[in-house]
Amino acid sequence: MNNLSHKIRKFNRFELKYLITLKQAEQFKTVLRAYLIPRRTQQ
Repeated sequence: MNNLSHKIRKFNRFELKYLITLKQAEQFKTVLRAYLIPRRTQQ
């Protein structure tokens, strides 16, 4: 593991980014809704 990678993982804050199509994003949003709970207090 190189030095930078080790430091990032030690800090435990890193992002993984993916490129997906618009169709895949829409499908993901549809599936994700099943796992989300809406807030009861909306302002």
